[in-house]
Amino acid sequence: MSVNPKQFDGRVVLVTGSSSGIGAATAIKFATLGAKVVVTGRNAHKILEVLADLTVKQDIQRLVDKTVSTFGRLDVLVNNAGIVGLTDIEESGVDVKVKDILETNVHSVVLLCHLA
Repeated sequence: MSVNPKQFDGRVVLVTGSSSGIGAATAIKFATLGAKVVVTGRNAHKILEVLADLTVKQDIQRLVDKTVSTFGRLDVLVNNAGIVGLTDIEESGVDVKVKDILETNVHSVVLLCHLA
């Protein structure tokens, strides 16, 4: 399958969780296809632009607002951010762990789609 190198030319793409891994690779791929890419993550030392905690509604709103004010629109949203429960539940308690996972993996996706 051939890919048009300018398939996303001029499109504005927001990729959450793009400070490393799959999110970073996704952001880079969109950029090579001509997109203007907004990257975001919680690791400030790994990203260039918008630092956001997707469990905080104000951060999500600021992320959407900054994207639209900078580029005039948002064409593509990639909800890549997510966490897994690899820590010992005894450390933080099951309630805290489940809350963190649901806020990051479910609630932030719904809220970001709604606000975008």
